[in-house]
Amino acid sequence: MANENLVPYSFTPGTKAKASEMNANFNAISNSISQVSSTLSGGISTLRTDLESQISSKTDYYLTDVVRFSDGIYSAPNGIATYATNVITAKNGLSILIPSGRNSDGTLKNTRFALDEDTTLELGSITGKYYVFLDDMSSLTCWATSELGYKYKAPEQNLNWVYYDVDENLWKYTSNGTDYRTLNGVIIAKMTCTSGIIDKLELCNPLDFLKETDISRVIYNCYPDYSAGVAYNAADTSVHTAPCDGIITIATCPSGVNVYQRFYINGEDVSLSFHSSGYMTRITGSFFVAKGDTFNLSLAGYSTDQFTFYPLKGAF
Repeated sequence: MANENLVPYSFTPGTKAKASEMNANFNAISNSISQVSSTLSGGISTLRTDLESQISSKTDYYLTDVVRFSDGIYSAPNGIATYATNVITAKNGLSILIPSGRNSDGTLKNTRFALDEDTTLELGSITGKYYVFLDDMSSLTCWATSELGYKYKAPEQNLNWVYYDVDENLWKYTSNGTDYRTLNGVIIAKMTCTSGIIDKLELCNPLDFLKETDISRVIYNCYPDYSAGVAYNAADTSVHTAPCDGIITIATCPSGVNVYQRFYINGEDVSLSFHSSGYMTRITGSFFVAKGDTFNLSLAGYSTDQFTFYPLKGAF
């Protein structure tokens, strides 16, 4: 029996069916199919609009800091780099984001560059800790950590120095401390070597979005980066400004008696200790500072053995 809710006519076996009734049934079925299709299409369209709206709002909320992405490894489908004895090899397909200034609204610009084949660097007879740079000419270079002003401080003496200018969002190179040239590359690894032989190669991680479950990574970013410390002269009493969030370590040995061992943050006295007559003491201390904080020593009554600013690993 025909479904009366769907078609207007039903037929009995052995009787003739009229063409007009058959056509009416077909039209009814066709109209019902069209109505269902229209309903589904409208529902899908509404659902798509709702999803796009939700995705857009979530993206705006969670990816606000995406403009900070300008310096690092974008992807490494075949790995980042390998080493053997005295040769470093950057892998084919390695893609990097090279800092390239700022837009008119202040957001960061970058240039994406990818290796189309493996590229190698054979070391000379060098010893110590070095950063490995990859540039947009597919070349690898090494910079001693002592010659790297990574994001934190420009050089104050004449030497070969590579330095990241935060304000301009550019890596720069100088051989005399005054004449800077843009270095179109990024750090991909840190290595330790002895007489040209690589002892250890630490690879940089590709850029990635931080997830709520990445608690360990958040904690890691709060640790001081001891490899990028900036040491100050033991007799330096000038006022300095923290270029990013960090920690300051101080080691002092009193040279006077009945005096305070003073240190200042934003002009506030945060005295280390008091040295009494007849008691020789060595005093150490650590202070956290935020980006933009000022800090300085008062050297009256004591000497300073070490005064170093260490940026936090996740600081900008």
